[in-house]
Amino acid sequence: MKKRKRQLTNKRKRFLIANAFLVLFFFIGIGYSVLSTNLKIVGDVTVKAPTLYNVLKKEAVNGGLAKEYTGAHQDSIDASKSTEKIYHWYATNDTEGNQILNKNNVIFADKCWQMIRTTDTGGVKMLYNGEAVDNKCLDNRDSHVGYLETEDDTFLDSYYYSTDYIYDSANGVFKLSGDLSQSVLNEDTASNLIGKYTCKSVSADDTCSNLYLITDYLNGNDAVTTIMSSEASYDSIGNAGFNHEYDSLSSVGYMYNESINKVEKSMITSLSTNISSSSFKSTYYYADSYQLVNGWYTLVDPYLVTEDDYANMAGKYTLGKTSATGGSTTLQYITEVNNSSYYYLKLTTPQVESDVVQHYTFGTNYVKNGDMYELENPITVSSNNWIAMKDSVGNYFCLGEDSSCERLFYAHTKANSRIQYNIVGEEDYLYGNTVYYNGSNYELRNTIHFYDWNNHYTELSSHHYTCFNTSGVCDKVYYVFYAANAVADYVPLSNGDDLDDYLDKMLWNQNINKNDSLMKVAIESWFKKYMDNYSNYLEDVIYCNNRSVNNYSYWNPDSGPIRNVGLMFLEYINKDSFACPRATDSFSISNENAKLKYPVGLPTISEMYALNNNKARTSSDMYWLMSPYKYSDLFAIGGKMSGSGAVSNDNMYIKSSGISIRPMISLRPGVVHSSGDGSKDNPYIVSTD
Repeated sequence: MKKRKRQLTNKRKRFLIANAFLVLFFFIGIGYSVLSTNLKIVGDVTVKAPTLYNVLKKEAVNGGLAKEYTGAHQDSIDASKSTEKIYHWYATNDTEGNQILNKNNVIFADKCWQMIRTTDTGGVKMLYNGEAVDNKCLDNRDSHVGYLETEDDTFLDSYYYSTDYIYDSANGVFKLSGDLSQSVLNEDTASNLIGKYTCKSVSADDTCSNLYLITDYLNGNDAVTTIMSSEASYDSIGNAGFNHEYDSLSSVGYMYNESINKVEKSMITSLSTNISSSSFKSTYYYADSYQLVNGWYTLVDPYLVTEDDYANMAGKYTLGKTSATGGSTTLQYITEVNNSSYYYLKLTTPQVESDVVQHYTFGTNYVKNGDMYELENPITVSSNNWIAMKDSVGNYFCLGEDSSCERLFYAHTKANSRIQYNIVGEEDYLYGNTVYYNGSNYELRNTIHFYDWNNHYTELSSHHYTCFNTSGVCDKVYYVFYAANAVADYVPLSNGDDLDDYLDKMLWNQNINKNDSLMKVAIESWFKKYMDNYSNYLEDVIYCNNRSVNNYSYWNPDSGPIRNVGLMFLEYINKDSFACPRATDSFSISNENAKLKYPVGLPTISEMYALNNNKARTSSDMYWLMSPYKYSDLFAIGGKMSGSGAVSNDNMYIKSSGISIRPMISLRPGVVHSSGDGSKDNPYIVSTD
């Protein structure tokens, strides 16, 4: 019996050895490496390899500081590859947030990263966290080479440009390297120079302390540049604006095609009365008259006043000084008194009262006779009579003392010491609810008609289209998307386009992704230099620039309020989805509609919110997110993280913004780590042998 048992044991061993070789050959046949499996062989037992995916999975399964993601998601352009569960770090309080920051540290490609979440393809998304020092990712690392700021610059000479650079840390200077070429920047050469570096030198061997990365072309010899220096924050690749402009809706795009900028039009004019107001002061000197000698005002027999004197001070003078002697180049002539305050005409040498006083004739209504406007119930008012001027708001007026004029004005509001008005007939516009294009001209439909802007501009909430004329016919129409007391913001539309066409061109068209944003140029230039040799360890997943709209606000031509928060994008409101609804927003190497050059992007608002705690998102500085926030009457606004870890937002183009760039990458499934526990002192080190 013992012999039989020994024979069976040997047979079993031979069976196991044979099968082990079959397994080994099988994995060799499918390209087994640290890049292609989560398994490794130890004796005759198959065990899980030490991957970062399994680190997060184990943390979640064991009830630690991670959890399984249950929201919508798709990390691959090929949906059939998005089959794995997603796990992400999750803190319920600040203590747990700080603990996560000492559990999610990774060194890959000699750089520090923070694990954020796994992907549904089995990979792990990681956020850049600076250069490693002695295989550690501590918070006291020094600044390093990176982007400093964005600016517009002129390149007149035939400078040398390069595809790469060398930084001499001992002397703090850059030198061009890689492929060098000499060129003058202009319309013909711009496309070839975007993404290249220059010292702005006509010599290929010169060095510079500030290196210029050409990130966008403007016109002529002008370009947008991102300046490089050694001052980048330790946990970023530097600072830059997201895009080179902010007054186009397309500026929210990681890529964009057309850029139709908004235009601001003044809808009212202010009538300068040269009247100001001030308060009586017991320490100031006043006088009944003055002298003007050699361009110098002095008071004659100046005196102090008390509250009992205020009512009698109209027609008096003051220099607004506490000294009874001396003079000034400006003089206040008190025209009216209102309790302890007074209105005054400001005289500047060599003016006297008659030089600054103007006359206006007001009427309650008017009739038009030929080219002339005739006022009804006319009354002439001097500009130094501010109270009478204020009481004339709501009336029509002619300049001067005549009750008829060729140019008639309507005084509709008072603002401080100014009268705001419109010109009758010249600022007399039709506004339409819809617009029709007949092949050559636009025609406004369902119109309203007014020139009294301040009392009627809110009606534009349902009448956004205008030709800025009284005929309602024009070859270019204007969509007013924001209106206030004095201005209208609009976009011009031509060639038959209406608002839907405009939004499509700015946000959704299949051909929208033609031009790279400043952010994309900067990130991909950085990746090419520092990370391209490690691309085989990274997976091709989606980086979402979600331009889906949640609230159109005043971009709704039928009922959009004319003053509101602006067009709001979906992800800033809907924070519980990793899905990217539109193909044109799903940036990936394999997506021809939103194509990346390299497998790198930025984190999204949703990914940051999934961490659930500000401490888990803290950094040394604020940094950009890939998700747009809104387009307001002022500018395009993108998502960002504050240094304290709060999800926030900012202007897409701030030249010296101080907003950092922290790229995101995703390790391929099966990439293993050779050591570490995820702490800052002992990060996981990804094997790249």
